Amino acid sequence: MADLFAGCTLERLPGARALARARFVEYAPRPPLPNFATLARIRKQADHWPQLSLVAPRDTWLTPRGAMRPGTELDAGIDWLTRVSDILSAFAIVVATGAELTTGERDSELLAQFIDRLRPTGRLLVVAPRGLWEPEHAQPLAERIGAIYGFDALEHDAPPGEVVYARVRPMGARPRLTEGHLAQIAERVAGSGASRAYVSIESEQCVREVKQLTRQLAEFAELESDEDEDEDEDEDEDEDEDEDE
Repeated sequence: MADLFAGCTLERLPGARALARARFVEYAPRPPLPNFATLARIRKQADHWPQLSLVAPRDTWLTPRGAMRPGTELDAGIDWLTRVSDILSAFAIVVATGAELTTGERDSELLAQFIDRLRPTGRLLVVAPRGLWEPEHAQPLAERIGAIYGFDALEHDAPPGEVVYARVRPMGARPRLTEGHLAQIAERVAGSGASRAYVSIESEQCVREVKQLTRQLAEFAELESDEDEDEDEDEDEDEDEDEDE
């Protein structure tokens, strides 16, 4: 059975008690960014540390000259991500972009170079571009540069791979996640065939939605497991019949 993780996207890390209850947290800090000492203190005080992914703040990749343009600003951003991912024992760094990064060849190459500079961190690297990016653009690029495609599980099926990473943000025509939405997410993620799957939810009701999604993920995973066992039993019966003949 796959390891399935659902968690909230948080701008600030909660206290030790809340962290102890979480299996997975996506940390997306916003300015003003906490200093290294504050983050180190939070990490040290926590008796239990969840699986934590770090979303790269805009200031770490958006320079005055544009997205991911080489220079001292980008160097500082890479250094910040490296140090914070170490302090927080992050298993992944998520690079989530919007219209600042186009699907053109130049911006695609800049993203590839940025990901390559993060590779020495040893973290799982997730690219989650929005704006003009569609799966047919983003997924092949992620594969080419050795990253995971962070897909929207409300809109698209999971890409193939041993690890899948979904990011869900209710907005516009879908301001809240209904039971039907959560069931759809669970089916797409649990049925992806991945050995590990993560789903982050960014909403005001994320705690409630994560609980519901976790339950539904478990139900779909159990259903998939039962179906696999039934198939194995059918295969065994077919082999027995062949032997009898």
